[in-house]
Amino acid sequence: MNRLCFCMFFMMFLLSGSMSCQFYSQSDKQFMNAERHFKELESILKHDSAMLWGINMYGPTMFVDPESRMIVANRQDKNGLLKKNGNVYLGFLPDEYNIANTALTFSDELWTCVSRMDFDNDIERNLLLVHESWHRVQNEIGVLSVMSNNTHLENVEAAILLKMEMIALNHALMNDGDNNDLVNALTIRMIRQEKYPNNNEDEYECHEGLAEYTALKVLANDDKNYILMKAILLNKIENALGYDTYTHSFAYVTGPAYGFILDEISSNWKNDVMSGSTMNDILLNIVDINTDIDKYAFISNLVECYNIEVFINNEYERLTSLKQDANIMRRKFDASPSLYIKNNGVNFTYNPNERVIPYDNLGNIYKSMRLSGDFGVVETNDGVLVTSDWSYFVLPYNEDNNYHLDLNETYYIKKINKDRFEIISK
Repeated sequence: MNRLCFCMFFMMFLLSGSMSCQFYSQSDKQFMNAERHFKELESILKHDSAMLWGINMYGPTMFVDPESRMIVANRQDKNGLLKKNGNVYLGFLPDEYNIANTALTFSDELWTCVSRMDFDNDIERNLLLVHESWHRVQNEIGVLSVMSNNTHLENVEAAILLKMEMIALNHALMNDGDNNDLVNALTIRMIRQEKYPNNNEDEYECHEGLAEYTALKVLANDDKNYILMKAILLNKIENALGYDTYTHSFAYVTGPAYGFILDEISSNWKNDVMSGSTMNDILLNIVDINTDIDKYAFISNLVECYNIEVFINNEYERLTSLKQDANIMRRKFDASPSLYIKNNGVNFTYNPNERVIPYDNLGNIYKSMRLSGDFGVVETNDGVLVTSDWSYFVLPYNEDNNYHLDLNETYYIKKINKDRFEIISK
């Protein structure tokens, strides 16, 4: 049965409340497995997350199909929008909600939300579910949710320094927290942050990095699985060395790496995190690094120490060539009038693995984004400029508009001047 037919029957079920569970389980195998996935996640988190953070992270959890917007949840929502079907709860996510892997406020409650059900294996699924479960409770743990202010990592030199930090971390992990490798990683980090002081690397690393650390650590629940999770982490670092962008993605790598290293050298570091310290703060209180060094000589020696001269040169050339793509994206905003959407509580989602492009002093361009709010919904894969203060979302506005805009009937587009249009309430 195709998806359209399934959605029609599913809607009938929601309206009538009389359709048997057999239809849902036979028509879509993914949903049939949801109950098992929830039980497995509950078992994992009930013990292991409490050991890590002193809190059971299992709570309201949902899978959402991005195409149909269908929900399969582990429990009833507070407002009764979901309908019980066997041991799960089914419904549809309204259009005003953006679908993403996230902690989602739905029906007056914070949910763990995962926007897919097709996973290659149980490990991949549980890593993602635990990661997002941590985000649901991170404020209770004491780690603030923050946006990344790290577009400096789109600069070629900053990206190269980050790659060198990751290489040192890789060696530190393989050598069980070897002090020399850790000192190298922290020193190259210091050099980068001194050169690019306008950043929140440390804070964002706690936000996303600790979520990823928790996922790996919770699944490392015995000696065999610890070896496996550490191998997965090392593979993450290896893959990340080839990334084109790091504004958001770096923390998913450096965060768990520093977390695993801290486990080797400190017994109470998570208590310090819950009290407001960053991992970098904690490490610099444990490990002595020389702040008065010849930075050029240190970098040169590090390149030689890890035998990475060819790699660094190749990456420098490759990342430099990507500037052309960034310039093309900037010219879209230079060459046409702009449509402004005021950020009065607009919900938005974006792809953290896509390059963020700084645009003069006005803000940053995100390639893909979905916006929803009182005005309606807009989806684009062709660039959104977010102003530096996050007060406006800006789109090119011409006859070649390559995005979908669905305005609510109480809003219209008003011409402010020849270069500026705004979405205004009637």
